[in-house]
Amino acid sequence: MPTPESELADFLVGRDGRRYEGTIPPGELRAVEERRLKALARENHAPFLRGDRLGEPGNLRQAVYSVSVPAYRVGRICLVGDAAGVATPFTGSGIFKAASDAIRLRTALDANEDVDAALAGWSESETAAAREILDLGSQFEDAFIWNPPDFAAMKAAQAAAWWERAVKHPAGFTFEAE
Repeated sequence: MPTPESELADFLVGRDGRRYEGTIPPGELRAVEERRLKALARENHAPFLRGDRLGEPGNLRQAVYSVSVPAYRVGRICLVGDAAGVATPFTGSGIFKAASDAIRLRTALDANEDVDAALAGWSESETAAAREILDLGSQFEDAFIWNPPDFAAMKAAQAAAWWERAVKHPAGFTFEAE
C-alpha cells in the first residue's frame, strides 16, 4: 500500500525508535504499524493471499526506491545491474537487467577494438534502456498502486483494454506471452 507523504518520516522507524535504512527487519516493526499492516491485509487481500502471516508477529517493512545514474561508465569503470540503476520490482528487471548489461558490454567490447569507444557507446545505450525500464516502473506504479481500477468489476475485454492504455513496454522488454 502506498504511504502518504505525511507519514514518510516515520516509515522506517522501528519498535525501539531506531531509524532504519531501507528495511525494518522482522520483529522490529512498531506494534501500531504491525496492527495497521494486518488491518490493510485483511481489508485489501483475498484470504489465500493473506496466508498465515496475519496471526504471526515479525512482519517487516521495506521501502521501494527507483534509482538511476547519469551514465553507466566513467572512464573505464562500468556499472551493471542494480549498481547502475534500480527499478521498482514491478518491472521484473533485476536479473534480466544484470545479465543483459553484462552480455551487451561483452558484445560491445568484442565488436570494437577501441575500448573507450566501445564503453562510450555501451554506456549511452544502457543508460537509455535504463530510463525506459524506470519509466515502465513508473507506469506500473501508477496503474497498480496510485490509480488501480476495480479489477473485480472488469470483464476480460475491459481488463485487456485497460492494460493496453496503462502500460507501454519498451521495445524488446516484456514478460507477456506472445
